[in-house]
Order: sequence, then C-alpha cells, then structure tokens
Amino acid sequence: MNWPRTLVGRHALLLVGLLLLGQLLGVGLVSRLVFQPRVEHLAELAARQVEALQAGLAGLPLAQRQAFVARFNRNALAAAPPAASPRAPWMVLRLRLDDEIIAALSERLAGQQMRVQPEPERPGSLLITLPLEGQIYQIVLPEVVPDRSLPGALVTMAGVGVLLALASALWLQRRLHRPLARVVAAAEAVARDDRPPALPEDGPLEIATLGRSFNQLVHSLSAAEQERGVMLAGISHDLRTPLTKLRLYVELLPRDTEAELREGMVRGIDQIDEAVGQFLDFARPEGAEPDQPLLLNELGQAVARDLADPQHPVALDLPPVPPVLGRPRALRRVLSNLLGNAWRHGQAPVSLHTGQADGGVWIEVRDRGPGIAAGDAQRLRAPFVRGESARSGAPGTGLGLAIVERIAQSHGGRLELFPGTQGGLCARLWLPAAPASGIDG
Repeated sequence: MNWPRTLVGRHALLLVGLLLLGQLLGVGLVSRLVFQPRVEHLAELAARQVEALQAGLAGLPLAQRQAFVARFNRNALAAAPPAASPRAPWMVLRLRLDDEIIAALSERLAGQQMRVQPEPERPGSLLITLPLEGQIYQIVLPEVVPDRSLPGALVTMAGVGVLLALASALWLQRRLHRPLARVVAAAEAVARDDRPPALPEDGPLEIATLGRSFNQLVHSLSAAEQERGVMLAGISHDLRTPLTKLRLYVELLPRDTEAELREGMVRGIDQIDEAVGQFLDFARPEGAEPDQPLLLNELGQAVARDLADPQHPVALDLPPVPPVLGRPRALRRVLSNLLGNAWRHGQAPVSLHTGQADGGVWIEVRDRGPGIAAGDAQRLRAPFVRGESARSGAPGTGLGLAIVERIAQSHGGRLELFPGTQGGLCARLWLPAAPASGIDG
C-alpha cells in the first residue's frame, strides 16, 4: 500500500480505522444488548394490551363496541405526550424504533389477522386493525414507541475519538520525524562527502539503535576514506621522487640522443606525473578551501588561458551568467579534468560554454569525439572506471570524472553527461546560483 505516502497519514489512517472499527463493534453490542431487549419488552407489553382490549371488546355487546373503541381512541389521542428532555440539536441522535417494534409486535400477534401500523396523527403511537366477529376495529395504542431521540453521546464520543487519534498520530509523527530527519540530513551530508555531526543515541530503543548504527557507519566510512587517502597520497608522493630523477636523467642525456626517443620518454614521464597528480587530487579531502562568490566565465577564461596551446585549442562561448558560491581551486580542477578528457578522448574542436537553467548556472566542455554509450554515463563517474575508447587509446587513471562528480556534489551541484548536438560529448557542471547575501559578502 503506497497511500498515504507520509508516516503521519498512515498513522492517522490506522488509528482512525481502528477507532471506527471499535465503535462499530460497540454499536453492535449496544444494539444487541440494549436496544433489542428494549424493543422486545415494548412489543410484549403492547401485545398484552392488545389482547386485553380484544378480550374486553369480546365481552361487550356488539352495539357498544364501536362507542368503546371511539372513546378509547379519543382518550389516547387527547393524552399529553411525555415531555422530552431539552437537548441541543447537535446533541440528539435520531433513532428509528418504529419498524423494529412494529415487526416484533406483528410477530407476537401473528395468526390473529391483526395489522399493526404507525398512527399518522400521533408520533410514537400505533394503530391496530383488529378483526372481531366479522367487524373491523381500529384501536390507537398511545406512546408505545418511546422518544426516538437519544443523547448523541456516541456521535460525540466518535468525534472526540477521531480528534484524539489524529492528535496521537501527529504527536507520534513528531517523535519519529525528528530523529528520521536528522538521519536523512546526515545521510545527505555523507553523500556530499561531508562529515556530519554524531546523531544522538538516546530516546526509544529503536531510535537509539538507529543513531548508534549510523554513527558507526559514518565512523567506518571516514576511517576507510582516511586510510585510502593516506595510501594514495603515500604512493603518489613516493612516485614523485623517482619521476623527478627520471626527468633529470632525460635532460642529461647526450645531445646526440634521438629526438623522438627523448620526446617519447618525456611524454611517458608526463603521463605518469599526471596520473600521480590525479591520485593526489582524489586523495585530497574536500572542504578545506572556503567558499566564495565566483564568476564561472572568469574561471573558464583563466583555465583556458593556462591550459590551452596550439595543439590543444579551446573555443569560448561565455555569455554573462550569475555568480556561484564555490571553491576556486576545486572548480579549476574540475575544468582541468573535463578539458583533459576532451583532448585525450575526444576530437577537436573543443569548446567551453556557460549558461543558466533550473535556478542555477552551468559550465560545460564540448568535443566532437566518438562520445560515450548511453549506459556508460553513470558508470564512468565511479573511481577507476574507464570507457572502451580509453582502454584501447589514450592512457588515464579513470579518476577524472570521479573527482569532478565528488566536487560537484560537495558544491550542491551535479555532473551531467549527454551527447552533443553536433556529435561528441557534452560534460556539464551545474551549480546553484549564489544567494544575494553571498554576493554581497
């Protein structure tokens, strides 16, 4: 059952349903144990009264019977009805007991060809059609059916019960919502690679167990992340020293060494150095650099100016866009990785574009390469995962998009990968626009 979707709705529906079911059972018990015996008792008294009238009429001369019936009916209709206790209209529950009493009385008078029906001129009275020795007599039994209004205690109790059930659901929801909201916020922080504060471990046993388990999970993830970062940083740092020596050895090679061999060695060293740099970037924790208002256009121009060269040109299409709150070095790393992927795995021309959509600002890198398969867009964001073209072509570590994805999430943004309108791949970084207070500051 998917409706209602919220816990408070489900709790309210459950409590109200159980309450109404209990009240229906209560009404059934009251009807069975209170109203049914009362109806049978009133029908029994009315049957005895009818039988007494029948016996009295039978003992009278035929000429006096109609006068007796008329006088009896006149007295019955003239008698003042019993005064009903004053009740407010909303406190009165109207009950229909006429049919039940008529049915019970007809059952007791069965076989005597009598007909029982309500008296139209006097509510609560019955009109008995009594055949006797070929004559038909209609006798009015006054006030057989009691006051058909009862205090609306059941209605009032039902209303109060429903309100109490809803109040209980709201109270229970508040008790459950607070710890669950803290868990949701902490889980979102973990997804952004942030370290959330420890959850309280008090309260009911289930809530305390949930908080304690989540805290242990966060601690384990943090320890694993720290160990991985230390390991990658150590390996990368240890590799930098022999790489520097290799570069120095290449520079000291005799001048008569073939230029192609020298350039191949330099390219190999640069590729290893780039891979080591990506390991360091991946191991570097996010959040140490403070956020500040940034213009993506200026950042894109600076990155293109620093990285582009005649072999790797970048076309710029940077219309004015609002500023964002971000960490400059981290976002420079994003653009560097995206441009590096476009040059390494795509084809020229490579271009840098900005725009705004969905209340945020985006900057994207486009190329005209083979692009990626539709099913690889999500898979390539994982660490150490490379596309088919990367495995057989340009080298790489498989960390570029993973670093971009992590930085995007830490900024409250997202990385989008989709085919370009003219072929190739579009890698878009979407970031929320900076609030006015952030711009002023």
